[in-house]
Amino acid sequence: MVDMLLLHHCNLNMNVRAPGISVWRGVVEVVLEALYANRPKFIQLPCPEAVYLGLRRWWFVKEQYDNAMYRSFCRKLASSVADILRMEDVSSVKLVGLGLSPSCAYRETQSDGSWGGKPRDVDFSKNVKTGMGVWSEELVKALEAFHASYYDLPPPLIYPGKRGEHTSLYPKTLEQAFAETAAELGLNPSTIDLKKYSFLKAVDEDLRSGRNIVAPLEMAYEESGELNRFIEEGYGLVLIPEFRTANESTEFYLDVMATQVENQARAGQTVAAVHPHGEKTRSYSRFVQLLIDRKAIPIEFTSKPRTSE
Repeated sequence: MVDMLLLHHCNLNMNVRAPGISVWRGVVEVVLEALYANRPKFIQLPCPEAVYLGLRRWWFVKEQYDNAMYRSFCRKLASSVADILRMEDVSSVKLVGLGLSPSCAYRETQSDGSWGGKPRDVDFSKNVKTGMGVWSEELVKALEAFHASYYDLPPPLIYPGKRGEHTSLYPKTLEQAFAETAAELGLNPSTIDLKKYSFLKAVDEDLRSGRNIVAPLEMAYEESGELNRFIEEGYGLVLIPEFRTANESTEFYLDVMATQVENQARAGQTVAAVHPHGEKTRSYSRFVQLLIDRKAIPIEFTSKPRTSE
């Protein structure tokens, strides 16, 4: 059993994805089911793509992210994550990425050295290749000492259309994808209500809500708690862990996450935050102050989600 899950950001917030490739409004709900069922320790990692290029980025393949500056940024962020894990006395981790992502995949990724454009225009029979995304590669290198294992969500769970048809290492059907993910995240597949998720088969459009709720990570363990109302309204989660001590690595981590949120706000997304709760959430209070200091972020403090329009 691993000490901690490291969730790539999209698992709990599809709003950071490039336009047009999200079948969830906010949270990938089967991942949330696993968190509620097992109560594992976890950290939601920042999205390096959203930090590096923002939310109006074009649809890239791996080669476009495989440049010196992006790798350097991912390497520094991965090193900071490793330092944080050491401070938290973590010895083993499981990384949960997203299949086919040029940054966050672990099994197969979109790859074409001559291409640039919309992923829907890619010939998937030729452009899906075995290997990791750039961010995943740097994380695996940085976390070698932590007995790291890794998994990425199958394409039927996260992409519109038939993106997984030409993959060889992922389940092809939605039912198979749920069964595999349940097994990897410690859920009993029989507890997953597939009828609740049957809409995924028909989705061929971008469902991102553009709504984000910033909160202390600890609130995500409360299945019937305050965050649930936001999740039901399609909000994506931006969860800030409580660090034991503050140092260069934790400051860099918080600054990167704040940059991501700023980019989301600059792209017109809603950013709401729950109020800080005193001494037990010092890291969260520090993060909220970073957001306030960045005047580009029209942040609102709330305990009530905006209703769907």
